[in-house]
Amino acid sequence: MLSLIEVVLKENGVGFVRLDGTLSMTQRSRVLNEFKVEGETRVLLASLRSCGVGLNLTVASRVIMVDPWWNSSVESQAIDRVHRIGQGRDVYVKRLIVRGSVEERMLRIQTRKRELATFIQDEEEGGGGNERMSLEELMELFD
Repeated sequence: MLSLIEVVLKENGVGFVRLDGTLSMTQRSRVLNEFKVEGETRVLLASLRSCGVGLNLTVASRVIMVDPWWNSSVESQAIDRVHRIGQGRDVYVKRLIVRGSVEERMLRIQTRKRELATFIQDEEEGGGGNERMSLEELMELFD
């Protein structure tokens, strides 16, 4: 996916750097330093796995998710690299999803997993009451 986006950025003269799992630690540092220095590099193309943990990307202010992950917490961690203490600007997050695609189904799975996790957490905390999910509703999550 990053390679496809890279082609469009090059064709339109948009400065970018790329951060993915193929880079050594030295190369990662060079890429991040280039992105942090104000100049012509306006875009950091990054895989979720490469930017999910241990980075401070508060120099950025926009996150565009083009390849969702099965587990929404992986996405949240990546977004948190931009939206964290030290961020001085509003952060905008957009998701680009093709209607009827595998990615759209992945988002439905993410939603189901969140609903199930909320249900389980409510039960563990002794909540529920009128908010309890019926067996039918629970089965619908896996439909």
